[in-house]
Amino acid sequence: MLDLILVSHFPGLYFSTSLAGGMILYVSLVDMVPQLDETVDETAKPSAAKAVFFLQNLSMLAGIVCLFVLARLQDDNRVSLQ
Repeated sequence: MLDLILVSHFPGLYFSTSLAGGMILYVSLVDMVPQLDETVDETAKPSAAKAVFFLQNLSMLAGIVCLFVLARLQDDNRVSLQ
């Protein structure tokens, strides 16, 4: 909310929204990485560890692709409130 107020008064600060979003993603991913490592370590078989590692990376890649698609389509999806 504060960011929207700042951007409306200072148009040069338009990058602050993306910076705040990036910081939120960074904090959440830093918190998630040790948990992902524990999951891989808990698997007994090396083949199972490789499968878990592959699925974890595939799911993170799918999330990044979804965010990219949403960012590309945001200009096409305008909602009129009038």
